[in-house]
Amino acid sequence: MGRRKQKRHKKGEVVVANDRGNLRLIFSFNKRRFFWHLRLADTPYNRLVAHQKALKIRQDIELGLFRPENKAFYLGNGGARGQIVCLGELWQKFVDYQREILSPTTIANSYEPVTRYLQKCQTEGLQDPIGLRGELLQITTKGQAQNALMYLSKCCQWGMNQGLLDRDPFAGMYREIRTPKPTAPVAFTQAERDSIIAAFASDSVYSYYAPLVKFLFWTGCRPCEAVGLQWAAVAPDYSFIHFAAGIVLAGSKLVERPTTKTGVVRKFPCSPSLRELLRSLHPSSHTLVFPSKQGKPINIRNFNVGAWRSVLRQLGLEYKNGTRMTPYNCRDTFISLQIAAGVSSDVVAHWVGNSPAIIRQKYLDPAALDRLTPAEV
Repeated sequence: MGRRKQKRHKKGEVVVANDRGNLRLIFSFNKRRFFWHLRLADTPYNRLVAHQKALKIRQDIELGLFRPENKAFYLGNGGARGQIVCLGELWQKFVDYQREILSPTTIANSYEPVTRYLQKCQTEGLQDPIGLRGELLQITTKGQAQNALMYLSKCCQWGMNQGLLDRDPFAGMYREIRTPKPTAPVAFTQAERDSIIAAFASDSVYSYYAPLVKFLFWTGCRPCEAVGLQWAAVAPDYSFIHFAAGIVLAGSKLVERPTTKTGVVRKFPCSPSLRELLRSLHPSSHTLVFPSKQGKPINIRNFNVGAWRSVLRQLGLEYKNGTRMTPYNCRDTFISLQIAAGVSSDVVAHWVGNSPAIIRQKYLDPAALDRLTPAEV
């Protein structure tokens, strides 16, 4: 087959073309061929922007006013500031910058969803932020759209500091989206906790996980801290544990996080029952206290969907107060039962690695306090 002939354009015509998903302008002037990249993704809106730029160039060529050295003026770059006019490009630069200072988990769970949303949207956000907001609300939930707008605003502020942008078109926009207030924390009662532990211990399929379930209920630690706990962090006499790291999910991968979620190393005193549990799990060849059956870190997401839901479904405890209960509710349970037993919120906060205010706001089940009565004095 012969080579396909390229389409010849009329003299003076400025063509808007697609170059690997991005737009560029192609035209001739004074016997020279120009290829000006717009740094705009090929979307319907950006096509309109590109055609407006092309029209201005063509008009100036016809009037004898065109000067190639004024490229920044024609492309709307504006010199040193405002050099980036494509939100996708700015966002990618921002993520690359953040990747060097943030954990892989934060990048995977907070930043990469925004990348996927931008790929689905047709609107160029820097040119039409309201239009992008509308698209986000169509393709995801209000809460996720709110988070995306918050991160996009943060991205634009970074771009302004880097001299890549002259304004933040998303400033304050995420606050305009009204999301449902978070539900109150839900904890298991002491009787429910004990029934769950007993059910795991006697289950023919999932009894292997009974020690992990006990540990979650008896320490109130984050699940990622439990599955990432190493014997080196446990005192030789099992009197205390140092919570200093964890194993978390970054997308679909298990990644070791070298610090706790709040970055604080905390010393947790072991109760007699907890000491006995750790003693019964005396370290063998594993460095992890709670390895999987294959000797690898336990994937807490798979554990939640499989073993946890199966056992709780048999007990009728998969849902409480309309909330689907997860292994994280073991943390709510520990905190609520400890405070209900008279331990101060300051002490409990120290044990679990949060402030007393966060304890009251996110973990303390109001029902645990409703069951208390004033002491006789």
